[in-house]
Amino acid sequence: MISSLFATATCIGCGCTDHRACLNPHSGEPCSWLRVDRAKGTGVCSECQAFTSRWDEEARAAAGVAGTPANPTPATPNP
Repeated sequence: MISSLFATATCIGCGCTDHRACLNPHSGEPCSWLRVDRAKGTGVCSECQAFTSRWDEEARAAAGVAGTPANPTPATPNP
């Protein structure tokens, strides 16, 4: 557990990491994490906001939440 707190994460959108951040093209500021999973070593940086939906869907599927592609909600017949 402790080692995963310090694990380097890589953005699923652009491939930046904790040690090699991408830059905002307008401000020149480095990115930050919007989503990060240190145990898996992946995340979504602030310059790749379009990937947050994919990240959230995959997280819900991994958690077994109904309505996700990995665990679709069955159709309920009308009485």
